[in-house]
Amino acid sequence: MKEFTDLIKKANTSYRIADHLTSTTFPLVKDLKISITIIKNLNHSLNSSMEALLFLERAFKRIPQYENNFKSKFNIFKEKVAPKYNLTEFLPLILELQSIIHLHNTSEISFIRKDKFIITTESFKTRTITIEKIKNYISESRPFINKLNKILLEHERIFRR
Repeated sequence: MKEFTDLIKKANTSYRIADHLTSTTFPLVKDLKISITIIKNLNHSLNSSMEALLFLERAFKRIPQYENNFKSKFNIFKEKVAPKYNLTEFLPLILELQSIIHLHNTSEISFIRKDKFIITTESFKTRTITIEKIKNYISESRPFINKLNKILLEHERIFRR
């Protein structure tokens, strides 16, 4: 149970950092270079949330063993856990944030142009990130984090008995 609560604390902390960077820090510094940091924190929050639910389901032996990589965790989460907790609407968001992080990590060129953070691939395809998109990601993530916290409260009651 401690690992479950630790993962939820990590998810909440990363979410609060992303929200703070977007709502407080960005308006002060007006530098889009922090946009990738915001997305990394938001991605970490969603991944920690996903891992917490996977851990919980694995503890109750409701899901099989899985490999310790994003693809394996995501597939089990998508097939078994998300439908159970009514979280399927958040799957595209998790994938999108993960793809942005992967693209940024593999990209050789990223730059800022007119209030947009642009990441380019080797084939010169571009991915554009704006502060509006980031705010949208944060507002889409909030219900996911809230549901996770409700699940934590329900299971705390179970484990106390």
